Amino acid sequence: MSTATDTVKDDQAWIGTDEVKSLLGGISTTTLWRYRHDPFFADLRFPAPMQIGALNRWKRADVTAFRARMETSGGKFSRKAIAERTGLAAK
Repeated sequence: MSTATDTVKDDQAWIGTDEVKSLLGGISTTTLWRYRHDPFFADLRFPAPMQIGALNRWKRADVTAFRARMETSGGKFSRKAIAERTGLAAK
């Protein structure tokens, strides 16, 4: 049985790249890179990872907050809008 304390612990858990990509809808590694480095996404404030050796880790709560900002952006950051911006939209 899950409790409120478990939820808080889960939100503070450090997660890896694969789980981040999954939480963001199964995005690709390239899309994750864009979220971190492309000025187009700067307003969304993708969380900075903690580096442990060569591995990146993010707090689950930070990634969830980023996802919420994307969902409330009015469609500016939808897959369709991004595809149109990058020239990858179906013609």
